[in-house]
Amino acid sequence: MSKGNIRASVIIVNYNGRDDLEDCLPTVCNQTHDNYEVILVDNDSDDDSVNYVREQFPEIRVLANDENRWYPGGNNDGFKLARGEYLVVLNPDVEVEPDWLEHLLVPLENDQTVGLTTSRIIRFEDRSRLNTCGNLAHYTGLGFCRGLDAPVDAFPDRERVSAMVGVFIRDAP
Repeated sequence: MSKGNIRASVIIVNYNGRDDLEDCLPTVCNQTHDNYEVILVDNDSDDDSVNYVREQFPEIRVLANDENRWYPGGNNDGFKLARGEYLVVLNPDVEVEPDWLEHLLVPLENDQTVGLTTSRIIRFEDRSRLNTCGNLAHYTGLGFCRGLDAPVDAFPDRERVSAMVGVFIRDAP
């Protein structure tokens, strides 16, 4: 991970997710994109998550809250610490591909009208199937997972979607 002008800040909010972090963090910390930081916001876990991350991943910035600020509060805390031009919100129970961050940046870097981007989310229990590839918004206001249970190679092209899931946020100018 590069120091200096940081392109992206990956914020992970954790609460008693040490077991998940063991799978997640190695994938997040080994990206082909080299200009990013990782911030772990821990919401007062009692499963030794903070010590594990500090010992195994010293490059990760850790904020150890002394109370559970829940998901929104934890993300807001991470946003305040972030030094990147782009903010990435990631849950601790995911694994990402080595070029995941690089691909997330492409639409933002190439088109200034793009403010959010998301990636395909693959089902953990069956990695040949999609969980979602963006969401569909129904006229009733209900949202549906676009591509639910479709083959993993469905939706090969970048497309506009009606609703986001797992978004990547561009700071307002």
